Amino acid sequence: MPEPRFFRHILNIPWKRPRTYLQPPSPPPPWERWELDATFLNALSEWTTTNPGFTLAHILEHANLAIDQGRDLVDLIPDSPFPARGLVKALMQLVKLGAVCLVQSQICTLRH
Repeated sequence: MPEPRFFRHILNIPWKRPRTYLQPPSPPPPWERWELDATFLNALSEWTTTNPGFTLAHILEHANLAIDQGRDLVDLIPDSPFPARGLVKALMQLVKLGAVCLVQSQICTLRH
């Protein structure tokens, strides 16, 4: 049985491959060029061991107390011409979130 003309025509069409566009390589992110200062890290480590009371948990605890006690003062911050009040409220929520995440990670380490 002979092939129908339509199918013979489709099989003889030279199909083109889709073009692939080469993108130039992207530059490396800036933090790949950063070099850590060993003397600064040693000084920071030494300060941490000599001042054990100033941990991140301690600082966030005091920041949370200040945020909770100063909520009424935030409403006194002007919100024009720059939305400073909204910015301060956003920063307060980030500090609170950081404290919650820190407490959650400490609880997880106590469980294991």
